[in-house]
Amino acid sequence: MSTVERASAVKPLRFGGRLGALAGVAFAVLFFLGTAMLDIPHGLSDEQTVAWWSESGNRTTAVISMYCFTVAGLCFIAFLVQLRARLLVAEGGTGTLTALVVVSGAVFVALLLVAAMARGLIGFAVESPVLDEPLPGPDTLRYLPEIGATDLGAGGLLSPAFAMAPQSWLTLRTAVCP
Repeated sequence: MSTVERASAVKPLRFGGRLGALAGVAFAVLFFLGTAMLDIPHGLSDEQTVAWWSESGNRTTAVISMYCFTVAGLCFIAFLVQLRARLLVAEGGTGTLTALVVVSGAVFVALLLVAAMARGLIGFAVESPVLDEPLPGPDTLRYLPEIGATDLGAGGLLSPAFAMAPQSWLTLRTAVCP
């Protein structure tokens, strides 16, 4: 292989690596924004809960938070694809540990999308000009967003933590991620 051929073969990998890094940064920013922007008050009476959700600005914030989580999940997939490429080359063989990292990341994204739906469903259903649903009762207003929080806390954040062990081991063993 000539020098010109090698240079052109390496260029897509560098671009993909940068794209993966940018996707990782975009994930972090969007996940932070989606989490920080929606602060649903806890411990309110039924009337106070309905009053909070009755404000259009709060419902719109819930919808924006939902979309931030959704796009963050897509960015995480792009990051995961690039991470998989690097880890697989470093690990070699069947890529068992790399598969564990990828599956754990995919589980995280699936749970993140469930959390996104739980955060934004009320606002989306009420604010949408197509759906134009009435505001549900206080129990639904209180517990539906909690599904998303429980989903992320119970499994969503454990799955990437589970992926960090094999990724860290591969990184230390092969120096794949400088």
